[in-house]
Parts: sequence; structure tokens; C-alpha cells
Amino acid sequence: MVFSWRELPPTPGQILSIMRMCVALKEPLPLEETPRNRMEARNLQNSLRLRLLAKNRLTGPEIAKRLGIRYDGAQVGVGMQFTDTGVTGTTFYGNDLKQVKSKLMEKRELWGVR
Repeated sequence: MVFSWRELPPTPGQILSIMRMCVALKEPLPLEETPRNRMEARNLQNSLRLRLLAKNRLTGPEIAKRLGIRYDGAQVGVGMQFTDTGVTGTTFYGNDLKQVKSKLMEKRELWGVR
């Protein structure tokens, strides 16, 4: 008899990954969501990963406050708009903290400011 990998029980790595994500989300894993096979474990991992990303995502005003810049709102098709009011006065766009910080450093480098 040949079994598909999807029918095999979840691997220890999958179980550990699921447990760690549940701890990070501060949510216990409901018994009805306990994966019975590798396919269910993979789907649960993906679902938890997306929830973790959404939980850790900062809003525009939070990003601006953290970097000491001004948040100007979201622009359709472009992203969130920020202005470096205190240093260069330039406006730039970004979608997350890493991208905004990178563009802020680029703008300040262009202006010769550190």
C-alpha cells in the first residue's frame, strides 16, 4: 500500500512550529484544530503565520512615531506617505517599518544628513 505524504502524521518540527506560534500569539491551540496529518499541519502553520504577521504589523502613525517623522496618510496604489519634517522635509512612501526606515536613510544620505 502506498500512502501520500499528506496522510502521514505531522512531523515533530511541524508540531514544534505550531506550538511556538501559539505561544507567540498568546493563544492556546483548540483541540478541534489539532492537526491529524501533515497537510492539516501545513495549513495550520500557514494560518498561524499569517495571524502572527498581522498581529506584529505596525500602523502608519506607529511607524512615524517610532522614527520621529510625520505620517501623511495612505495613498491608493502607492502605500503610506511619510514626511521627514525635522531633518530634510522630503516626502516618501513605504508599507512597513523596514521599508520606511530604509527610504528615510536613503533620503537623509542624499541630503548629506546622518
